[in-house]
Amino acid sequence: MRKQFVILVYLLLLSSAVHAFTNQLEYSLGHGYPKTSVSAGEGSGNAGGTGTDWNADILHVMNPRFYLGLGGGMFRSGDATTTGFLSGAQSTLSSRTSSILALARMDWPSPSRLVPYLIGGAGWVRSSLNIRAAPSSPWTDTGTSEIRMLLDDSQSTFGYAGGAGLDYTLTQALVFGVEVRYQGSLKKSYALTAQGAAATGLSSIDTSLDVLTATLKIGIKY
Repeated sequence: MRKQFVILVYLLLLSSAVHAFTNQLEYSLGHGYPKTSVSAGEGSGNAGGTGTDWNADILHVMNPRFYLGLGGGMFRSGDATTTGFLSGAQSTLSSRTSSILALARMDWPSPSRLVPYLIGGAGWVRSSLNIRAAPSSPWTDTGTSEIRMLLDDSQSTFGYAGGAGLDYTLTQALVFGVEVRYQGSLKKSYALTAQGAAATGLSSIDTSLDVLTATLKIGIKY
């Protein structure tokens, strides 16, 4: 498999001398930072800590500066721990987002191999939210101190993204770059568990799940 991949990349690079490219396939990997504060009554907490983000995009060249395409990816947060979400307990929040977006990109004119650009998109997002709590003193209803699951739910909604990047053209067919994106979604209701409802007095939490990402990427033109 590795040998076939090397041969494919070699043929793509070789063809760059005689062909005009009409598509660009990109893969990016980096970090994401949740930008949503999840609230339950008077308490709140960030929807996770710094996590991992990846995207795979395919863009079709409409003209030398404008692209249209499709992208998919996933962000998985780390844990964010706080005593401010639920009184008398240490809560741990995390989130996950998968997306498929229609994309549009516009390059800024550049005389060098460095090409700045803007990118945006909209489409389908699947978001998951998880909240657990460990009491600072035993739970009043049972006198025990186990960790309880307050919320563990997923919802599909409309999502959008906008960002900017910088590509470096290594060869006519190979591109390296950096990109920053902000991805957001419409608010959805995430159902609390029975224990979560008892602890907060709510049946669900209405929130969006937004994330700021910074990634490195590699692209192949063909």
